[in-house]
Amino acid sequence: MKELTEVAKMIVNNLHLSLVFKTISEYQKKDALEIRDELGLASFSEISTNPFDLLEKVKRHILTKAFQDKEKVEFLMTVQSWAGFKPNRIYLETGDQAILAGKRSALAILWIMILPKIAVSPTILPSDIEKQGLETLVESILLSDESRAELNQVVSFEMINRGFIEEYFDINGIESGFTIDDSMRRSRLRAMLALMLMKGSDFPFDLDKVFNLPEHRLIEETTLYIMTKQAMASLSYQISGSGSSRPFDWPLVGTARVFSRLMLTLDVLRKFASKMTTCSLFTSTVQGSQQVWTEWEFTSYLIKEITDYYANLLRERSSKGKNEELDAFVDILKGENIEITTSVMESDDKALTIYEELSDCKRRAQIGEKPQISPERRFRVVLSNLKQQLTEARADVLAPDELVEEIVDAFDAITELIEKHIDSLGSQVDKFTEELCFETSFRILEILNLGASLNNLPWVSRFIAEEAARTSIARGDIESLEEQHRMKRIVSAFAGGVAYLVLQAQRKDLE
Repeated sequence: MKELTEVAKMIVNNLHLSLVFKTISEYQKKDALEIRDELGLASFSEISTNPFDLLEKVKRHILTKAFQDKEKVEFLMTVQSWAGFKPNRIYLETGDQAILAGKRSALAILWIMILPKIAVSPTILPSDIEKQGLETLVESILLSDESRAELNQVVSFEMINRGFIEEYFDINGIESGFTIDDSMRRSRLRAMLALMLMKGSDFPFDLDKVFNLPEHRLIEETTLYIMTKQAMASLSYQISGSGSSRPFDWPLVGTARVFSRLMLTLDVLRKFASKMTTCSLFTSTVQGSQQVWTEWEFTSYLIKEITDYYANLLRERSSKGKNEELDAFVDILKGENIEITTSVMESDDKALTIYEELSDCKRRAQIGEKPQISPERRFRVVLSNLKQQLTEARADVLAPDELVEEIVDAFDAITELIEKHIDSLGSQVDKFTEELCFETSFRILEILNLGASLNNLPWVSRFIAEEAARTSIARGDIESLEEQHRMKRIVSAFAGGVAYLVLQAQRKDLE
């Protein structure tokens, strides 16, 4: 009980950090009539014809007020049905009941969603995250009706002590307006609440894996999501700084001491993130299987986060005129992430080395030097950027021309890479080209969940190559299929084949 009270105090202390709490506070004070008027609904009789539709409308309205993220709102609107909950049409008899049920359900969801971000102070030492009672909090939420009731009571009591008179903490309303068979209610409710906490941590998750976790593992896994979220927040807080202490406020590039703290925080992040089994964010696909990030990849991630911070600074200061040195600095960091990471990993003093590397990049940017990107590096960067873009934005929402441009860039990088080594490859040029193109094609199709289309790639690519050659000869662009252009024709054929398969799949999804 003592640890739960300490957790409750931390939650209430941090309420001011959450913009979503303003929405909670606003709607806890509104009655059914006020919400009805806000939605522009006509007055209704004692019995509503579609009470559950009204509940869903109210719920969506409040969630949309709190979150501008459409994908997040859609998830929160459907997660209950995923868990097996169904509308409780017997309970919903009047319009007032439907509105208040929708309000209570939405507010319970909002409480759950903000807990991963306010359960720990952002200024706490990363090494102390495990000592903040997060597992106690998660256990209280997931374990039972009794544990949730106790959490409601303890947090609400702390809110009263802090002067929150009209606001209160209530997560039991999560089921409001829904029902489920008693035999599965406890396990499904537990999974649903865990999914919301994971979503509140802003991490992707494998739905099937989450539902298959036993109770004790689900509590552990959900706690890891929140701990990882807190470690990432600490890392971001240290990079952005506060007040007069902003270690990366250009032209500053940190200090060895700053990087010592960042590397310690990175170790904590890696410790938590590496234990998660249902999240793909900190994993890489190696030969078709998912593997947890190595220390090298976490270090590369840190450099990317620092680079992104400088890139944001560049955008924020663009209204004051062009900053060529900062622009060049960002380009160098983006272009040489792999080289910098490798240098850091080879050093006995990683914090000092990363500081020295950034200082050197700053010096080079100030004299106008450009990033030194080899063909091998360009190939890796293009594939990495392609994966990131296609992972973050589903292929069906990317414009066709953007999709094709990303694919073409990947294959252009192959051409540059092979041209550099064409002499050493000798008679193996064609074989190496085909193998590299096939591997790249596989990776692109796999990212887009189109791995099954790989079987069609050979005949599609061959058809495109033959048609392209026939058209070029007919137009007089080329007189014959000269051997020195064969490598480029192979690359073009694969690029065209992949683009065709991706666009066909995209077209089918839209039909």
